[in-house]
Amino acid sequence: MEYACLIQKDSTLTESVKALIQTYSNSIKPTCIDVAMAYVTVAGIRDALGFLPDTPEQSRWVFGLDDGVTQPGAIDLCTAWAHATVRVAALADTNRRFHPKVLYLHNQNATDAFMMIGSANLTKRALCGNAESVVILRAESTGDRRELNRLWREAWGLGHAATDQELADYRAEYQAASRSRRRLRRRRSTAPAPTSRRTAVVLESDAAEIDPSQADTCWIECGNVTAMGRELEFKAEQGLFFGLDPHGAPPRTLQFIVSDGSQIDLRLKYQGNHMWRLQMTREVPEVRRGLRPRNADGSLGRSPWVAIFERTATRSTFILRFVRLNSREHLRLRQQSHEHGTCGSTTAREYGWY
Repeated sequence: MEYACLIQKDSTLTESVKALIQTYSNSIKPTCIDVAMAYVTVAGIRDALGFLPDTPEQSRWVFGLDDGVTQPGAIDLCTAWAHATVRVAALADTNRRFHPKVLYLHNQNATDAFMMIGSANLTKRALCGNAESVVILRAESTGDRRELNRLWREAWGLGHAATDQELADYRAEYQAASRSRRRLRRRRSTAPAPTSRRTAVVLESDAAEIDPSQADTCWIECGNVTAMGRELEFKAEQGLFFGLDPHGAPPRTLQFIVSDGSQIDLRLKYQGNHMWRLQMTREVPEVRRGLRPRNADGSLGRSPWVAIFERTATRSTFILRFVRLNSREHLRLRQQSHEHGTCGSTTAREYGWY
């Protein structure tokens, strides 16, 4: 059995837990992921999925419910996947606190497999930032693989299938604990208010409580909409709302219900700069009227509009509408997103989901 050890001392990306896992993932190209973790966040799961070349062929998850730290949104994210099996574990069930940290990446029909065991939970900060210590065990034979499988079965056996009532009770517990943590952070914060807007990618923080793929509403300020006001560029992580790969993919055409009630097809194209671009046509009433005002010199000014996308019962069809910046509804969108830790910003625009 090959092994590697790491003491993570700071947030240096090249010497992080995340970098170590990625190195081993690049070596074996895993297709399956198994996780038994005390504390899990949405951003942590998104990082873990980045260790895989594609959608997992199989995933199994044991979420710890102690202390109200694991985000319900993380459980929702995994439960929605077709090839995922989810269990939970808590002190109330076994009279012992659930505290393992086990990440097992492997292929279903090969020796290739490795397991990480240590102090790191599946959170953004644990994978790159906190002081952590981990060991990675890599199988070098079929016997090693059987031993890793045995260890995983023991971790898997610590969990149980959750009932709807159990998850509802935990969600209420988490929300109460989350409010308390936010109040404590506000009291402890001594950081000065920023003097200018900084880029803030939502899924770079463990504060994000809802994955874009599970959100009902997604929004972004239009700003300086390109192509004479017809192409709306948005962050790659927002592409998850539409079922798009945040790392890029061929263009997709989706259906949108616009403000005059008609349903139209619009194309989305990956830009290669961590952005997707929605290519709108004059069939969108607001585009036909103009999303950007004309300045006195004939140039286009900054758009006063915010684009809002809402889900429908059909996964490939969305409602597209626009509201004014600083309107009551725009302020409500920002407030809802801030409450869920899902309000981000580029250097010039804000965006979010909930």
